[in-house]
Amino acid sequence: MVRAELESLVGFKYTGDVAIRPLLGVLYEDYGLEQMHSQVVQPLKGLKVVTYYGCLLVRPPEIAEFDDLMILK
Repeated sequence: MVRAELESLVGFKYTGDVAIRPLLGVLYEDYGLEQMHSQVVQPLKGLKVVTYYGCLLVRPPEIAEFDDLMILK
C-alpha cells in the first residue's frame, strides 16, 4: 500500500511536523503544577520513592536494539 492510499484510508495526511513530547513535560508545561495539585485526592506524603529506568535502559544497546539517537554516550 502506498502512502496516498493509506492516508485516504485513514482520513489523515501526515505532514511530518508532529512534536513528540514526554508525558511529564506535557503535564508540567501545559497542565501546570497548581492544576495538578488541586486534583490530588490522596497525597503521597511520607512514601519512599525510587526511580525505575526500565530494563531497556540498563541492557547493552546491542541487545536492546535502540536507535543511535537513544543510546546515551
